[in-house]
Amino acid sequence: MSWIGHIAPGIVFVILSLWWHANNCLRYFQSLEKDISNGHVMKKPRREYKGSTTYPCLWLPCHRLRTLPIESIIKIIITTTHFIIEVATGYESDPRPHLTDANAHHTAMRFGFFLGAWVEILLHYKVPLPPRSCQAMGVLAFAVEAITMVFHLHARTMVDSHAHVLLAVTIVCCMISALGECFNPKLFLLYCLSMSLRPYARYMVSSSGVCHLS
Repeated sequence: MSWIGHIAPGIVFVILSLWWHANNCLRYFQSLEKDISNGHVMKKPRREYKGSTTYPCLWLPCHRLRTLPIESIIKIIITTTHFIIEVATGYESDPRPHLTDANAHHTAMRFGFFLGAWVEILLHYKVPLPPRSCQAMGVLAFAVEAITMVFHLHARTMVDSHAHVLLAVTIVCCMISALGECFNPKLFLLYCLSMSLRPYARYMVSSSGVCHLS
């Protein structure tokens, strides 16, 4: 993958992580607000906090657009575009049709996020799926990315290899935090940890692109 091929995914994931973190904090602060009735402050929060893997785009001008799973659709478009680019640049016909190892690895790393976005859309339209399926797909996506990273370290320079090792360690930490989200999606600090790790992981993607260029 080229330098821009590393930087672009890193930037996209950093933006998504900041989006999740901002909405997660907003939802938590809303849960701390108290209902005021007849001058008395009720002890029960107005809205119970619960983290999520996707958030509505309430800033959109049209009500119909605000009710659509825009974030999930964007993630599908981004990952599909990534797949097309990897296939177009990595396809080789000699000695038989195949993708080069690096392109195949990159495609596999994004496939879990692609499936996770589809699960989010199914849940948005009330398809009966097991509870916390979105969080489980997050664990699966990071697990696939971490396992693929093991095979992605071969035949690299020392600096490039170290950058990818740091990325792999961060991805494993993301997987563990996502696993915690499956067990307790109402723990705010756990989501803060998860959302803090993900921008760092994508920063390492960008750093590996710099190493690749070097």
